[in-house]
Amino acid sequence: MIRKSKIKKNGERAKFSGKFIELVEDEVTFPDGSPGIYTRIRYHNNPDAVVIVPQDSDGNYILLVHDRYAAGKQMLEFPRGMDSDCRNSKDTARTEAQEELNTDPQELTYLGSIYPDGAVIETMAHVWLVKI
Repeated sequence: MIRKSKIKKNGERAKFSGKFIELVEDEVTFPDGSPGIYTRIRYHNNPDAVVIVPQDSDGNYILLVHDRYAAGKQMLEFPRGMDSDCRNSKDTARTEAQEELNTDPQELTYLGSIYPDGAVIETMAHVWLVKI
């Protein structure tokens, strides 16, 4: 069972705000009573994201190569994206398949939700199995 964090947030300060994200510094109290600071990243309006797990008719999973500037290299990953218009995650998963794989999905199955970068980013991602 997933429980609420035992780290108590006492306050927050915006340290930076850009076009897509803001950097927030939280004053916290740890379970042992000691004070601390957590820095986190928040997308403006904090829209949910989607991760699609594409599967072809032979049962193979498809990963894409993306050039990721922050990592300084190309990365192998499942397609993912956000929808700032706040449509439902199934529609966003379908759009991601069309944009990233140039195909319409035959079937979409919801697998659940995750916080892929939960240590620093508060965005939740809905994970969809996409049969193509």
